[in-house]
Amino acid sequence: MNLRKISGLYAILALGFVACNPVTDRQPVPLDGVSPDAIRAVTSRFPQAKEMIFTSLEKDKVWQVNFRQQQAQYRAVTNQQTVLLADQLATQAVPDSLASLVNNTVINGGTFSNLRAETYLWYRDSASADRFVFADYNWQGTRYTVRWTITNIKGSITYLLEMMPYYQLEYRTASQLDLPTSIQQSIGEQLTSFDHAIVRVDGQGKKRYSVAGQQKASFVSLTYDDAGTLISNSGNQQRLASIGQLPAGLQNYIRDAPELVGFGLSGQFAGITKSTDKGADTYSVVLQKGRQTWFMVFSSEGQLLSRSYLNLV
Repeated sequence: MNLRKISGLYAILALGFVACNPVTDRQPVPLDGVSPDAIRAVTSRFPQAKEMIFTSLEKDKVWQVNFRQQQAQYRAVTNQQTVLLADQLATQAVPDSLASLVNNTVINGGTFSNLRAETYLWYRDSASADRFVFADYNWQGTRYTVRWTITNIKGSITYLLEMMPYYQLEYRTASQLDLPTSIQQSIGEQLTSFDHAIVRVDGQGKKRYSVAGQQKASFVSLTYDDAGTLISNSGNQQRLASIGQLPAGLQNYIRDAPELVGFGLSGQFAGITKSTDKGADTYSVVLQKGRQTWFMVFSSEGQLLSRSYLNLV
C-alpha cells in the first residue's frame, strides 16, 4: 500500500472548464428559489466559487450545488447557514492504492468509475487526517459505491475499504430543520432526543433518511423512505444466536453465495438481529471472515434487500 499515492490524490484532482456564469437555480419546483443565505454559505467557505448551479434537495432548506473553483470542479450540499459537505470531482484513473485494496478480497473483479474526493465535512475537524475517497464500482452486474480512507485506530494506521449500495450523494444534517416537516414530527413522537440524520440520495433522486437519537434509555436508529414514512426502528430488534434460527430461504442464500464462503458469526461485527415492523419481519445478518465483513438485510422470504462490505487492512 502506498500512502503517498492516496495523499497525492488530492493534488491531482483537477478539471479544466471554460466560460463563467452567475448562479443558476435548477429547481424541480419552480417556486422553490435559492436562498441568498445559501449562496453566502457557499461563497464564505469557497470564496472563489464560480458557475454555481443549485438544485433543491429539501424545499427551502437544503440544496446541492455544483461549482468551479480555480481549475477544480466541486459538488457540495448546503443549508441556509453552512456548507454540509463538499467533494472534489475528478476524471483521472483510479489510484493503485485503491486497486491494491480490492485485490485478494471477495469483491475483486469489478470496474471503477466516477472518482471523487471529500474535501470538507461540517462536523469534522478540518485538521483531521481522515478523508474519504469515493468511486462507483460495478460488481457482479450491480453498481455500488466504494469508499476508502486511511485512519488511525488505537494508534495504528488502518486502511478502510467499504462497498455500499449505490448512492449518488450522502450528507449529514446539521439539525432537525434540515429534514422534511413530516419526519421532524415523527422524530418528536419516536425519540426523546435527536442526534443526527444521514441522508442518501440514490440514482433516481429518491432519498433514504437514517435518523439516530435517544429512545428512552436506548440509542436507536430510525429509517424513513423518500415519502417520509418510517420503515424501520432498531429499537424493535431481537437478537438471534445462530444461522439455524433464520428462515430456510436465508439459510440457503448464505450457504450457496460464493462470496460468503468462509464467513461466519465469529468476529467483532458479526451477529444476527430480527426486526418486526407493522407485521413484517426483516433480518440483519453480519458475517465476518478475518478482517472482511458482510452486512446484509433480508426480507422474511429470503430476498436480499441490501448489502455492504467492509475490509480493514
